[in-house]
Amino acid sequence: AGHCGCGERGLIMKNITAINQQMNNVSNAITALNAMNATVQSVMIAGSKPLIRIARSSLCNRLLAQGKASYVHIGHGRSGSFRQGVFELHGCRVIWSELLL
Repeated sequence: AGHCGCGERGLIMKNITAINQQMNNVSNAITALNAMNATVQSVMIAGSKPLIRIARSSLCNRLLAQGKASYVHIGHGRSGSFRQGVFELHGCRVIWSELLL
């Protein structure tokens, strides 16, 4: 029950290429976010788009006002109700959360 690994190796190389591209996208997005004075809290590479979490700031309000960001999720956590905003940047999803009082 051995396997030659021919097809598997091609898949692994393709995944490495995809991950390298995503890392490059993350690097570009973080550079852009730093230039906009955003505070990056975490980065997750899973699925087709890396996910970057930032702290809420005036940047979020500005992007919402320009129609470049939107609220996608409203939920309830330990701290109370919250909503999550999102926008796209260099092939990454950038999100932030804010508490609703």
